[in-house]
Amino acid sequence: MKHQITGSKLPSRGDCLKVLMYNLRMTKLNLNESAALVTDECLVFWRKAHVKDAGIFAVIIDTTTDIANYEQLTFVLRYVNNSGSIEKRLVALETTADGTGQGLFKKFCSITEKYNLNWRQNLCAQSYGGAASMQGIYSGLRTLIQKENPNAIKRTATFIEYQQQLYPGDRTRRLKCFSDTRWTSHGRVITVLFMGA
Repeated sequence: MKHQITGSKLPSRGDCLKVLMYNLRMTKLNLNESAALVTDECLVFWRKAHVKDAGIFAVIIDTTTDIANYEQLTFVLRYVNNSGSIEKRLVALETTADGTGQGLFKKFCSITEKYNLNWRQNLCAQSYGGAASMQGIYSGLRTLIQKENPNAIKRTATFIEYQQQLYPGDRTRRLKCFSDTRWTSHGRVITVLFMGA
């Protein structure tokens, strides 16, 4: 019996339980620790198998500072499964000591390496929050990724380019921000949409 989940076939619940029982006997871990190990191994395997089947994928990355003032990075994969549905899967939630573009790029590389994701060939799109360390045109994460994979486009830039090609003489308009507590701002948003003001 193999005690590791490998190959291209998705593991069954029975296989996961066998690995769990093996871990309990061999490592003398408590039930929670063993369950976490098996769950992690199964999840990693499923994600890798599905992304491998999809071929190309996109990433959604964002950071936030937690209460202890540590930068937390979320790494989400987006891909199309075999039935044609879009899947989004949280791959990692990790602390990063360096919140600069270069530091985030190192963390990005370590996550993709850990999960065996070939981003240099298969990454087709990126989505980020608005921070300079993410979007910066000289040393932001987006720019560092695009230096090694020019096909990893940022969707907003492409959309704006297409919009300008379709409507070359028109002025670019933006939606107005609105507030949940200020009802007059809702009216301004609707005016922009319907009147073009």
